[in-house]
Amino acid sequence: MAGIYIHIPFCKARCRYCDFTSYAGRAADMSAYLSALEKEIDRWAVRAQATAFETVFIGGGTPSILPLGAVTQLLSALRRRFALLKDAEITLEANPGTLTAEKLTEYRESGINRLSIGLQTADGGLLRALGRIHTYPVFEENYKLARAAGFSHINVDLMYGLPGQGLAQWRDTLERVTVLAPEHISAYSLILEEGTALYADVQAGRAAALPGEDAEDDMAKLARSLLASRGYSRYEISNFARPGQECRHNLNYWQNGDFIGLGCAAHGYFGGERYENTAELCEYIGRVQAGESPVAARSYPSGNDALFETLMMGLRMVRGVPLAALEGRYGATLPEKWKKLIHTYESGGLMRLENGRLALTERGLDVQNPLLVAFLQALDNNF
Repeated sequence: MAGIYIHIPFCKARCRYCDFTSYAGRAADMSAYLSALEKEIDRWAVRAQATAFETVFIGGGTPSILPLGAVTQLLSALRRRFALLKDAEITLEANPGTLTAEKLTEYRESGINRLSIGLQTADGGLLRALGRIHTYPVFEENYKLARAAGFSHINVDLMYGLPGQGLAQWRDTLERVTVLAPEHISAYSLILEEGTALYADVQAGRAAALPGEDAEDDMAKLARSLLASRGYSRYEISNFARPGQECRHNLNYWQNGDFIGLGCAAHGYFGGERYENTAELCEYIGRVQAGESPVAARSYPSGNDALFETLMMGLRMVRGVPLAALEGRYGATLPEKWKKLIHTYESGGLMRLENGRLALTERGLDVQNPLLVAFLQALDNNF
């Protein structure tokens, strides 16, 4: 399985919590950027000519801010140069307030078959605090437009652990969204990164405090129980889907599968090479237009490093990792220190090993990071 990720770094306004590479107020650069993307696609065409791609994910930024015709142009370039399977999952991220009936019709006609809409919260006050450009009614209107345009696979992105957020507000958001019955819901805990506007406000007391650890745990538990009662199965730490509606692109990523990353700040992993493109918009455009590679950093993980990467990502999935396949992929057996850690975590109810597949229990998923740190420390200590 292989995928393609395309980064569209443009936004109408930068959200106050955002730590991703995005540029607001740069509409004048869109045409040059799309031209550079097509040239980068051409650069990859020969290297990837023998690969059949099963997924495409257009993320950002805000891809839905692109003008009419841009997505069609982009997907046409992909199809000319890459072998996309007929049933490929093709996702586009969208923000409420940037969608129109005309754009949604274009997306469907161009081959987009999965839409991911960033709501984050249904609470108007919290939306304003986050710097979102929309209200809940605008989201609901855009969601209904997407259904009318024929989208039968929609994801809604939500966030909890927001400054000043209470359990009742979180429940209200979950209730409102599940009534709409999207096929997929992502529920992420806010990670407030230093350097963001919201981080500065919280630190200076200009914004409400973050919920405590216990309150955030209660929000996570509420999401799991309420979504399960509405027919959504948790298949990854932060992702819930109706049966058969899991995101194929992300499943490939969590299995450490090959994917090409295209665009400013895009990351990729292909043929054993992990790389990231320059995050500077003008530098990306200039380098690609000059016939140069936009890659800013490369690495070639192998041996135990590759083993750890694949284990780390695979344990995000509820179904876990098949150990025999993991060992076979890298021609190595699991180190003895890892086996001891697995036994310790099994005994503590944090991991389970069934039919050769290693997975975290529900308790383990909630405390994944320190568990993986222990595996990494064993790696650093040369086992």
